[in-house]
Amino acid sequence: MQKGTLKNITHFSLWHFNTACNFDCDYCFGHTKKEHPAVGRYSPDEIARSFDDTGYTWWIGISGGEPFLSPGLVEIVEKLTRNHFVHIDTNLSCGMEKFLERIEPARIVYLHCAFHAAEVEKKGKVDKFMEKVLLLRDAGFSTILSLVTYPPVLKRLEEYVALFKSYGLILQPKIFRGPYDERRFRLRKRHYPESYTKEERSLILKYSVDPIAAKLILGLPSYTGRLCGAGKNFIRVHPDGKVSRCPGDSTNLSNIFKGDLKLFDEAKVCKAKSCRCPFVSRLNIIEGEKDYREDFEKMIHLNDK
Repeated sequence: MQKGTLKNITHFSLWHFNTACNFDCDYCFGHTKKEHPAVGRYSPDEIARSFDDTGYTWWIGISGGEPFLSPGLVEIVEKLTRNHFVHIDTNLSCGMEKFLERIEPARIVYLHCAFHAAEVEKKGKVDKFMEKVLLLRDAGFSTILSLVTYPPVLKRLEEYVALFKSYGLILQPKIFRGPYDERRFRLRKRHYPESYTKEERSLILKYSVDPIAAKLILGLPSYTGRLCGAGKNFIRVHPDGKVSRCPGDSTNLSNIFKGDLKLFDEAKVCKAKSCRCPFVSRLNIIEGEKDYREDFEKMIHLNDK
């Protein structure tokens, strides 16, 4: 995707595409080997048409699970990107040949390639991960490369940053959210990011290129009572096509794949205790919030060739 074009996109969809994942990360809050029964229910043409029929150009974020485990993903992305833009969250464990062959880089905002260190090292696939990132870069795709700062992994953050730098790549610390205690049999667990020490916060922020990292290191932001475009020009799509306002507000907006999406006519007050989707904070759809899109775009293109 060309630089300087994010501000031209007005409608955003986060699509929980599938549930199956081939990794078993300790910090994952919902990993399962079982695929959602709705995956494959709608054809690529039906899915693309459902977005086309809204009359808007969408930025569609595809996440899982691991999206590339679905054999239909590439054709779905191919159809969607005729009129829309896409980003994909992936652990980069699957073959990329078909994707590289059939998808136009200019229509992909970025691929968020998560380096799940323990799983990748256990499988002996570190070199393969780097090889795929470089293939994507050479083909013209933008990549955000992240490492979840889970406490045991955080201890090796500088080592991993140096590893990626040796390949000419920038690794982004992704702030861990959830409980952890290394003394595994204690009943009380520390909750992160609130439990990071001052030194740990400084280390994460030292290497962070995320424009809202200083917020996220303290916990999820709250926009309660402020007008937000979620439900108007931002939606959360579930695997079966059902739509809710956002990850923190389950207000039903019907089903986009059935052609009866019901968007709000105007921005509405946020009712969530905290914003469970930091992606929203970067898009300039919250009343009174700084416009982070220019900084976000810089983050997207850091690993471009």
